[in-house]
Amino acid sequence: MVCERCYGYFDSYLEVTNVAGLPLPAQVKSHRQMHKGIQIVGCPVDPNWTIQMCLACRTKHYTQLEESFPYAAQKNFVDTDTISKIYSLPYEEYESVPRIRCLDGGWKYPESSIIKLARSMFGGDVGIKAMATGSLDERFKSTDRKIMSYSYR
Repeated sequence: MVCERCYGYFDSYLEVTNVAGLPLPAQVKSHRQMHKGIQIVGCPVDPNWTIQMCLACRTKHYTQLEESFPYAAQKNFVDTDTISKIYSLPYEEYESVPRIRCLDGGWKYPESSIIKLARSMFGGDVGIKAMATGSLDERFKSTDRKIMSYSYR
C-alpha cells in the first residue's frame, strides 16, 4: 500500500502495528474538472474526493483541516467500556482527561475530548473507524468509488 501524499510504501500488516497506521482514505478538497493541475474557473469542489494517506500525513492534514464534531458528542459523556470499544484508546492515553464520578462508582469522560484525542492518535475519524473494526473495508470502498467516477468521464 502506498500513501498518495508522501508516497511512502507500507507492506500491509508487516510494518505497521495497527490498522490506523496504514494508508486510509482522507477527504481532500479537489475540483471536479482540472486541467494539468489547474482549476477551471467556476468549477465546483467535489466533497467526496479522497486520497489514501498514511497516519503521519492524515494527522498533519487534519490539524490543518479539522473534522467537525457530532452535535451529540459535544454534550455526551462516555464510560471506559465505550472508550475502549468505539475509540480503541488504552486507559493510559485518556487518564489525564477531566472526568466526572458516576453513581455506580465509575468515571465518565466528555466525548468531545475523547474524540479529539482519538483523532490525533489515529489520524481522523477514518483511523478511529479502522481501529474499531480492525478492517480496511472503508479503504477499498473509497477506491472503488474513485474508479467508478473515472469510468464515467
